[in-house]
Amino acid sequence: MIPVDYEKGKEIAETCICGDCGAGVTLAWGGYWGINSYVIKCSKDIKHSRIARPASLGPYDIPGFNLFNLTKGRRKDMEQKYGPEKTRTLVKYAGTGAITKAIATEIVETLWGEAPLIEKTKCILTCQTYQLNPLMRHIHLIGYKRYKDRKLVVDGRGEPILDWSMQIGIGATRLLAQRKHNYSYLDLTPRKATQDEIDKILGDTADPGSIYGFTHIKDLDTTAEAFGLRGIEKNASIKGQDKGNTHLNMACIRSERLALDRQYPGEMPPNVEVMDERYIDAEYKVVEVKTDDTRGGGEVSPSIGGEKSGEPAGRKERGAGESGETISSPPEDKAQKIGASAARDPSTITNFKGLFQALWDDFRLYKSDALKELNVNSQEEITELPSECYQRIAAVRPS
Repeated sequence: MIPVDYEKGKEIAETCICGDCGAGVTLAWGGYWGINSYVIKCSKDIKHSRIARPASLGPYDIPGFNLFNLTKGRRKDMEQKYGPEKTRTLVKYAGTGAITKAIATEIVETLWGEAPLIEKTKCILTCQTYQLNPLMRHIHLIGYKRYKDRKLVVDGRGEPILDWSMQIGIGATRLLAQRKHNYSYLDLTPRKATQDEIDKILGDTADPGSIYGFTHIKDLDTTAEAFGLRGIEKNASIKGQDKGNTHLNMACIRSERLALDRQYPGEMPPNVEVMDERYIDAEYKVVEVKTDDTRGGGEVSPSIGGEKSGEPAGRKERGAGESGETISSPPEDKAQKIGASAARDPSTITNFKGLFQALWDDFRLYKSDALKELNVNSQEEITELPSECYQRIAAVRPS
C-alpha cells in the first residue's frame, strides 16, 4: 500500500496498475490498516507497493496531430515552385502508413530542400528504416544559424550559414517502442529523480548544479526492467524555453530515451537528438488546400497552431459516439459549424458524455471527429480532463 492524498490517488487509480503483479489498484481510506490517509492498494495483494502506468499512445504520445502544416507564404512559394498538384500530393502523405524511400525523398526534398545533401540523405534513410513520417511530426530537420564569438556567421552572399540538426520527438520514440513491445512506467516516472536515486546511481560524480530526470520501465511480457537517469545543467540554454520548455522536462525526456535504449537496445535511431514535439523549433501552420470537385476531392479543413490535420470537409458521420453515447443532432444536411456558446463555461463540462454533446452543440463536431482532433483513437486514450479537451478544440476555432 502507498499513502497518497485523495486527488493524486484518484488519478493513480484511474491510470495505473500494480507494478508487482499487474492487477488493478484501488483508492481506499487507510484507517483499517492504521494509516491516517488515503492509500493506493493492489486489488490482489495489499503487500504490493509498486505502481506502474501502462505505456499507451495518448494525445501527447501520438506525434504530429496528423497534420501537414504550411504558412500561407510557404504554400505560395511551394505552389510556384512545385505546383498545387504536388502540394496536394504531400497532404495525402500526412496519414500514410508505409513510408517508402520515394515518399520519404519527396517529403524531405519539399520541406527541407535547402538542407545539405548528406543531412537530407540521413533523414530519408531514417524515415524509411524506422517508418517515421515527417508530416506527422515524427522527425524534423532543422537549420540553426551559426554564431562565432556571439556574431552571426554569413556566407559570401551575406546569407546566414545554417548548421542542420535532425531531431526525433519523444512521442515518436514511444511509438517505435510500442510497435513491438508492451511496457509500463514504474514509480510514477518519468519524474524528477530523488536524491537517493541520484546517489545510488551516480554517487560522488553527480553534478550539484544539474537537475536530474528519472525513468523506470518494465516490460510486461518479459518482466525485464530498465531505468534511465539523465541530468542537465540548471543554467544551460535549452530549446523551446521561450515556449514553456523546462530543464526538468528535458532531463525527463533524456532519461526516458536512455531507459528505452537499455530495455530495447538497437531499436531506436542512433545519434539523433530527442525532443519534446511541443517545443521543437519547426513552426508550421495549416492552410486550406482545395481540390477539383470533379475528381472527388473537396476542401481540406484548416486549423491553427498544429492541432488538427487536414480532413476532408463535410464528411458525414453518424451521430452516436463510439462508446455508445448518443449525441442529439438535427438532420445532417442542416448541420453547420457554429461558434462556441458565449455562456459556455468549460469548467461545467465534467464528463465525456457532456463534452461530446457540447462539441456537437457548439461546433457540430461528431465524436469521431473530436477524437481525431484530440489525436486519439478512442475515448479511453484521453488523458486530459473533459473541460481541457473542450478548451483545446475551441481554441482553434473562430470566435
